[in-house]
Amino acid sequence: MDNRKMEIGKLIRRARLSAGYGLTTVASLTGVPASVQSKIELGDIASPSFLYIARLAKFYHLDMEGLYDATLTNADTTATMAKAIKSKLIPVISWVQAGSWHESLNCNHEGEVITSPYRCSDEAFALEVRGDSMTAQTGSKFSFPEGSRIIVEPNAEARHRSFVVARIHGTDEATFKRLNIEGDHYLQPLNPQYPIMPVNSNIHICGVVVGMIQKIPF
Repeated sequence: MDNRKMEIGKLIRRARLSAGYGLTTVASLTGVPASVQSKIELGDIASPSFLYIARLAKFYHLDMEGLYDATLTNADTTATMAKAIKSKLIPVISWVQAGSWHESLNCNHEGEVITSPYRCSDEAFALEVRGDSMTAQTGSKFSFPEGSRIIVEPNAEARHRSFVVARIHGTDEATFKRLNIEGDHYLQPLNPQYPIMPVNSNIHICGVVVGMIQKIPF
């Protein structure tokens, strides 16, 4: 089997899983049959259609030249993926670290890093969602289930109805809520079983959530 095509398949598979899509969903959005996607990801197609590869690359924001160059390393690593995707490597940090991330930027991060498919700065970071306070009811446009990862941009402007990570002064950990700044200012969970949090001078906005990477159950 051509190792280069196998590496392309691995990169495309990782891009799909990072974006949180199933094969059938991608098929409906790109026109590339799920069976063909599976064979490409597994490296089972000796000569995959350039049209299909181009469609998938565009859908996952992969750079075609970068994708080819990345396969030359013949290594399935996060760094290889970052070279193929027009994205950045960002650290996955704890909720305590998120509360004081600006103060920790000069420290070397020795934990997990992931590739972000969303446009973000060098100061961006990822958090793993805990609990179900941001899990919305069925039919809602937005929902962030436990275990999913959110991409947080500290340099983005927090606006009305932005999803934000915030820290209450005097506490160590940050919290994740939706910001309401029309009328009464408060942080709102998507799960109505949890209370809203009034916004005042005791709350510091650590960053704006610009995207989510959802785990897919198998």
